[in-house]
Amino acid sequence: MARKKEISGLQIGTSSLILIFVVLCLTIFSVLSLISAMNDMRLAQKSLTAAAQYYEADGLAEKKLKEIDHALKDGRSLKAQLGEIYDPVTGEIYYEIPVNENLVLCVELEVINGAKYGEKRYNILKWQEENRGSYELDDSLPVWTGEESI
Repeated sequence: MARKKEISGLQIGTSSLILIFVVLCLTIFSVLSLISAMNDMRLAQKSLTAAAQYYEADGLAEKKLKEIDHALKDGRSLKAQLGEIYDPVTGEIYYEIPVNENLVLCVELEVINGAKYGEKRYNILKWQEENRGSYELDDSLPVWTGEESI
């Protein structure tokens, strides 16, 4: 009795197709991972730049606050020492430090009159970033307003 060996040509083709599919999947996932990593790096760079710009502006605002504190400590005319940033009617000091082309750091102080030596001479009313950049709304996308159109 002689046995016949059955050789099927599908075994070689099937394994090649599976190998090609696996290599293709790995290539696609590696490219997607690379793109995601590059986007994360760009976002991290933008965050680093924004934080550096903010803290530089914050440092400048602190220096200006130190000058104002010395002017309040001297007790001379605040309008003469501080100029336009002091409003004698309201007793408030307002100044802005640019952070970048769109943002400014706004500082508003309230002067405490009659403060004794060693006491607080001002209250900080506002110390925040504000957007001063202009933007245009994109209304080119047709959005349903709730009304039926005929």
